[in-house]
Amino acid sequence: MPHDHDVDERIARVRLALRDACQDHVLSYVDAGLATPEETASLLTQIEALDLPELNRIFNGLGIEPSASVAAAAGNDEYAPLSDLASVDTTSPALLREWEEMGLDAIGRGKVAALVLSGGQGTRLGFDGPKGMYDIGLPSGKSIFQLLAERILRVSALAAERFLRSPEGKDCPNEGSTRKHIPFYVMTSPLNHEKTQDFFKENNYFGLCPADVFFFRQSTMPCFDLKGKLLLESPTSLAQAPDGNGGIYPSLARTGALADMRARGIDAFHVFSVDNVLIKVADPTFLGFCLARKSDCGNMVVWKKAAEEKVGVMVRKNGRPAVVEYSEMDTSMTTLREAGKAGEEGKLVYGAGNICSHFLTLDFVEHVVLPRFGAVYHAARKMIPALPTSFASTFPVTVTEKVAGVKLEAFIFDVLPFSERVALWEVRREDAFAPVKDAPGSGSDTPERAREMLSAEAVRWVGRAGGKVVGQGEGGGEGGRGGEGSEISPLVSYRGEGLGERVGGMEVALPIRFLDA
Repeated sequence: MPHDHDVDERIARVRLALRDACQDHVLSYVDAGLATPEETASLLTQIEALDLPELNRIFNGLGIEPSASVAAAAGNDEYAPLSDLASVDTTSPALLREWEEMGLDAIGRGKVAALVLSGGQGTRLGFDGPKGMYDIGLPSGKSIFQLLAERILRVSALAAERFLRSPEGKDCPNEGSTRKHIPFYVMTSPLNHEKTQDFFKENNYFGLCPADVFFFRQSTMPCFDLKGKLLLESPTSLAQAPDGNGGIYPSLARTGALADMRARGIDAFHVFSVDNVLIKVADPTFLGFCLARKSDCGNMVVWKKAAEEKVGVMVRKNGRPAVVEYSEMDTSMTTLREAGKAGEEGKLVYGAGNICSHFLTLDFVEHVVLPRFGAVYHAARKMIPALPTSFASTFPVTVTEKVAGVKLEAFIFDVLPFSERVALWEVRREDAFAPVKDAPGSGSDTPERAREMLSAEAVRWVGRAGGKVVGQGEGGGEGGRGGEGSEISPLVSYRGEGLGERVGGMEVALPIRFLDA
């Protein structure tokens, strides 16, 4: 501990800041002499890390009404379906190839990064650990993290092949020193940061260069009571909670991840959720589409399979592209359909399901999002374990209780309305979206359903490469089923390419298993 005089000066500075923010109660235990020097130092450090005026501004902007049981809905928002959604099903093969080449070129020139949102635990899956460490039961036994890393390796190799075909690559006397790899940014949480890092180290980063993997923690925000007073989980510790996946933006700046991207020459990155095992990491077609549109922000969607599916939906909200959570939409919106053909049900009008797969430029994040980010926080009203707010007048109180309070949360898609050039891209569900959220045998987003979809993808790829799939259970059609137990390693093929030499003109028995490159 510093000299007492230094501690006194530090306490005085913090006290003044708390008084100006009307948060004097935070030092009550310190002032009553009930905190040890170590506890006092810890609390001061926590407070000094806060921007108190900004926190007050954010809370006051939420319009919290202490007497209300739930937050009042805005009620004045105007919604309209999307009018500028491009789709893989309505785009010509030639244009798709052009966008893919643009994306591969950007990857090969070192202009693109990949970023996974992996702060969550596998609690709902019955798994004690970071969700990315989960094994969904593939024949290879690969974890989700390994699948993602191997897709990065494969698409990097495809970009390298394209680079060497280009004039830039042919003119380069030493292409290895010029061609770049995709850096992989892994956003963790305070709960799983060390365990995630250790898992990558223990597995030799799944073939990635350790220097190209950057781990950073998701931000937390302090919790408030309904009157805007900071809550304490103990006499000398603030109550804090993760700030939602939208916390990626301040976290990128705070941890140096954004600066690291700048130093590498990165212009944009593909960000996605860890629990989607079908995601094509750094998808070159999606990247090329966004680059061709000169977009600063892009969003990938799949069409909802049913009105009841619990995913957010891309809409026009007050004239701007936005994601509306399914819980915020009334039944008249979720069930509204276009007129269908005779005897057929029409397509959902509000069906562009958000799958947490986004394109973002560094300029957009740094110069547009971060200066305005305080305006996007939502109030999540919860019963929060904390000291009772009356503790300052009833010493000593050391036992927490459930206090009605507010957690500040933001979603990664909250910044879409900030963009003037949002690129909206619809893909097929069976190619891009297999979430793993529910425990085996329960719900719809289970590990077994994800395995089915990966197996069906393997069967489709072999069929498209000229192989004749034979055996019981053959299939793998657009419905996403068939060929159970099949697996093609991402190191073998990123999206079905390169299989012709293995299977062209041959009979391929189920289950298909190409597990090694």
